[in-house]
Amino acid sequence: MDYKTEESKAEQFFSECIGILTKKAHDYANNDDCFLNFRLSSMICKESTELNFLNHIATKVVRLGELCNGKEPKNESIGDTLQDLSNYACLMKLYIDNKE
Repeated sequence: MDYKTEESKAEQFFSECIGILTKKAHDYANNDDCFLNFRLSSMICKESTELNFLNHIATKVVRLGELCNGKEPKNESIGDTLQDLSNYACLMKLYIDNKE
């Protein structure tokens, strides 16, 4: 794959990620505080919000490992899992940047 094709595919991947992020934000987040669901679930589990993000990321990494080892998905493909993983990493960065 040449660099131009790679760039085009990456733009498509991230555009899809943003679409997913937007849809899920509508379902999970509060309009005034897009991190409220992460903070509230952190309080329930008595952990930091950063650790809550890390738990979501770790869960996706474990799922990705299962899929890469041949488990047949019934719902979420490897591509879907990678997009979710990317989105959790993005959200964690936005959260940390917003805290500072």
